[in-house]
Amino acid sequence: MEYLYILYILIILALFYYVIVKVVLPRIIEEEIEIIKQYEIDQIKNNIFQDMECFKESINDRIDLLKQGEMKELHQILAKEVNLYKQQLALETKKTIVMYEEQSKSFKKIIEAMQISIGAIERDDHSGVQLFGYINRKDYQELETVVNEEIIFVGHLGRRWLQIFLEILHETIKGDLDEAEDSGMDIYVGIRYKQLNFIKEHITNYFCGEIGVSIFSDASDDIEILNACRLISIYYHREWLPQVNDIFRTTKEKSPYQLVNDAKEQLPELKQTLYQLKEYLRNEDRRYWYEKQFEVEKSLIYIEKMIGE
Repeated sequence: MEYLYILYILIILALFYYVIVKVVLPRIIEEEIEIIKQYEIDQIKNNIFQDMECFKESINDRIDLLKQGEMKELHQILAKEVNLYKQQLALETKKTIVMYEEQSKSFKKIIEAMQISIGAIERDDHSGVQLFGYINRKDYQELETVVNEEIIFVGHLGRRWLQIFLEILHETIKGDLDEAEDSGMDIYVGIRYKQLNFIKEHITNYFCGEIGVSIFSDASDDIEILNACRLISIYYHREWLPQVNDIFRTTKEKSPYQLVNDAKEQLPELKQTLYQLKEYLRNEDRRYWYEKQFEVEKSLIYIEKMIGE
C-alpha cells in the first residue's frame, strides 16, 4: 500500500510537471514575450516619434533659415527690378515728352505749309469775289519738302492723306494740266481748292487727336471717297465711260461734303466705275498713264475694304 501511495504521488507530480512545463509555462513565456515585444515596439515607436520630432524641428529650422535667405535674396532681386523699371519708365517718359514736343512741332509745321500752299491758289482782284489760279512748281515743292522731312511723325493715316493732298495740289501746277486756258482755270482750280481745304481740315483734326488736344474721329472713308471721285472726274470728259453717274463728278456747285455723302450711297457703283477706269488706263496705248493707274488701283483697294470685300 505504501508503494502504491508513493506511485500515486509520483504520477500526480508528473502530471503537475507536465501541465506546468508543457502548458502553463509556454503560455506565460508567450505572454511575457508579447509584453516584451509590445514594450519594444512602443519604445521603438516612441524613439521614432522623438526622432521625427527632432528631424522636423531641424527641417523647420533649416527652412526658416532658407526662407530668410531667399526672402533677402528675393528682396534684392525685386529691388533691382524696381530700380530698372523706374529707370526705364523715366526714359520712356522722357522719350514720350520729347516725341510729343517734336510731333507737335512737326504737325504745326505741316499744317502751316499746307495752308501756305492752299493760299498760293487764291487770287485777289480787290472786287470781293474769290478767284483762283494755278500755282508755281516751287509752291508744290516747298510743301513736298516739309512733308518728307516730317513724315516719320504723321502715322499711316497721315501719310496716306498727305499723299492725296499732294496729288491734288500737283494738279494745280501751272503747265502740268490739259485745261490750261484762262477760261477754265478758275473753275478747275477752284474745285481743287475746295478739295484741299476738305482734306486739310481732316488732317488737322487727326493731328490734334494724335497729340491729345481733341478726340479724333476717323474720316478715312470720306477722304478715300473724295479721292475716288476726283480720279473719275479727271477722265470724265475723255472718250472713256461717258455714261458715268453724275453723283461721282466733282463740280463747282457741289461741295466735297455733298459729293462724299452722295457717293456713300452708291459705293458698289463707285467701285465698278473705278474698276472700269483701271482697265481703261491699262490699255497698251495709254502706258503713259501708269502713275494715275497706280493711284486708281490703290483707291480701288480702299473702296473694296469699305464695302467689305
